[in-house]
Amino acid sequence: MSSFCYKIKENLISKDKLPTKNCCWETLFFSFISLKNYQIMDTNRIEIKLEENYLIDIFELALKNLNIDYSKAQINSTEIIIFSFDSTFLTQNIDKLINIPDKKCCVLLWLKITFLTVGYVSDPQKNYHLEFCSSIENIEKIKDVLHTKEIEAKFYKKNSESDNYILYIKKSDDIIQFLALIGANKYLLEIENVKIEKEIKNNINRQINYETANLEKTIESSVKYISAIEWSIESGFFDNLDYGLQEVAKLRLKYPEKNLRELCEVSENPLTKSGINHRLRRLYGIIQKEKSKFV
Repeated sequence: MSSFCYKIKENLISKDKLPTKNCCWETLFFSFISLKNYQIMDTNRIEIKLEENYLIDIFELALKNLNIDYSKAQINSTEIIIFSFDSTFLTQNIDKLINIPDKKCCVLLWLKITFLTVGYVSDPQKNYHLEFCSSIENIEKIKDVLHTKEIEAKFYKKNSESDNYILYIKKSDDIIQFLALIGANKYLLEIENVKIEKEIKNNINRQINYETANLEKTIESSVKYISAIEWSIESGFFDNLDYGLQEVAKLRLKYPEKNLRELCEVSENPLTKSGINHRLRRLYGIIQKEKSKFV
């Protein structure tokens, strides 16, 4: 089963999303050279190794569209393909290897190839995470381009044994914006849907927690008042209370699970929430004062 990231990458190189301009094919070619490991052989030829089918296919198309003669060979029984071609085109356009392209169409394509070659995005059902792994030179280029698109990214050294760095994006909105830039619209909608689902679940959980806390508070308060009222009944003190306090005491006893607002709704006489709260507090204070006489 293909991963979420693999599905995006396969979708990005579909026929309807291939470059149409020569400048873009050049950008694609130089992006591969700068982002993937290559070797300059003694024969003045360049060799580059690619493994993923979607990378092999699109790089071969770039070579064909730029009229670069090449050969390709498979390494033993592996899926790795070695492309070999003359270094002349590269040496004549070395500035395009070093610099970020100027044209908007080429910049967006450069971002797309960067993601295809050294990028990874996690399944949004698990977490929000987009990263790139490459040399510090490439990482700084990626960070600079993302900054112009107002996408926040940070990076760190992969480990002490590696020369590569990891640049990462954690905010879901930034990941969605990046996917929009590189044309992965189908999958950014998927992330947005997951984000909405998570927000709904979080809101429901917050509401449940809020209601649970209120219920616990209501029960705790109800138990305190009921205990005091029951003592007043058992001791005979209840009959000494005025009618208004007796009324609210009976309500509390009859509906122990209800909060103050709900007690207002079941009261036969018009009472406000603050009115019931005031009477209960007054009732409790009077009963506690009476109880202290027996201590």
